Amino acid sequence: MLPQNWVNINPAYVEKELEYCINKVGCKGILLSPSVKSSNTFEVFRRLVPELDQNFSSTNELSAKAVPTLKHVILTGTQTSVPGVHSYEDLIKRGSQLSHQNLIERQASIDPDAPVEIFYTSGTTGQPKATALTSFGVLNLIRSQWEHFGQFFTRLCVPIPMFHVFSEIVGVLNAAVAKCHLTFPAVLPDTVSTMRAIHEEKCTALIGAPIIFRDILMHPDRKKYNLTSLVFGLSGATAMHIDFLRQLEK
Repeated sequence: MLPQNWVNINPAYVEKELEYCINKVGCKGILLSPSVKSSNTFEVFRRLVPELDQNFSSTNELSAKAVPTLKHVILTGTQTSVPGVHSYEDLIKRGSQLSHQNLIERQASIDPDAPVEIFYTSGTTGQPKATALTSFGVLNLIRSQWEHFGQFFTRLCVPIPMFHVFSEIVGVLNAAVAKCHLTFPAVLPDTVSTMRAIHEEKCTALIGAPIIFRDILMHPDRKKYNLTSLVFGLSGATAMHIDFLRQLEK
């Protein structure tokens, strides 16, 4: 079986950014949400791929000039009337009908040292760069961090988007190695949603870029929420000034 890689792309990208990321690694399929906050992601995609409203080949595959490797489009949420677009919910139902033996065979075919996932850098110094991670590497990273931070990660708040490596490795995939409670306040960072999640779920740890912590600290409604359950914070992406760190410790 050929290796299959999951590619994480920022849903807020406009046409040119999306085109670049798809073509950079030769994506064959794309999973879309109709919208993310105020961004109509499906309409952005349709502008990039006008062929979506025209016709598909006899094999029910997309043929698009801007993104020639892309053949399959999957949409979450309500059904779409666009021909050839797959429903995520329908695919999940079809998958549930497969035998457990089928799953075992697919697991046995996986090479732990083969690339499994591709992340893009933020692109602050030019075009985003694609980086590949292996199953073995990912699980070792998660296991290592759990040995160091696991005592604090029992109820972890993850306010950063899941297309980012920080969110996935330090947040989402903890569930692959240990029992823990993960809370995702919103699809994209939202300060009030994050404070409410910590308050309601009694989160013990919070991860995010310094701006996540700063926005909570400076928010006028901060005292409306009980954040005393937090005992651990993990920041990344950029440096944090020592004076700000001392503010957080208070």
